[in-house]
Amino acid sequence: EAKIVDQIIPIVQEHPVWQTWGRQVKGLGEVSLGVLLGKTDIDRMTNVSKLWSHCGFGLKGGLPQRKHKGQPVDFDLQLKGRCTVIGECLVRASDAYKRIYDSEKARFLAAGLVKGHAHNRAFRHMIKLFLSHFWEMWRKAEGLEAVQPYAIKYLEHDGYIPPERMMRPVPPERERRPKK
Repeated sequence: EAKIVDQIIPIVQEHPVWQTWGRQVKGLGEVSLGVLLGKTDIDRMTNVSKLWSHCGFGLKGGLPQRKHKGQPVDFDLQLKGRCTVIGECLVRASDAYKRIYDSEKARFLAAGLVKGHAHNRAFRHMIKLFLSHFWEMWRKAEGLEAVQPYAIKYLEHDGYIPPERMMRPVPPERERRPKK
């Protein structure tokens, strides 16, 4: 990765997902977004649940995906690792996604979960929200249908957070310039 970072950055900076959304998400870098873009086939991800499963954040039998001894892994381990790194960066950035993490953690602590479990659940929730925004913005950028999640469309949950709500304007002088 270190050898191709200088090649990845200018490519990602030209991608419509970076232009319309990624560069305005505090804590998200070009390399991390480049890994997500490079390891995901958006045409096959017809709903956000497929992206979550591909990244290792889906559900299997009502439980979160994980590795099982003696069984093949049914998600991309590198992608799961990168999503975890992105999540840590989003928390450190102390912006919109961190506020989601904090509110979810407080909710889980109030429900009686121990501190570590509350952290893990809130962190997972934040990453899944980030991935849903990534999926929605990429599908729209490619001119593909971005269907609403099942819980919102059919169960009428009112918890939809639009990707635009998590963005912040980037002053032109603070944008990263590609190396020459």
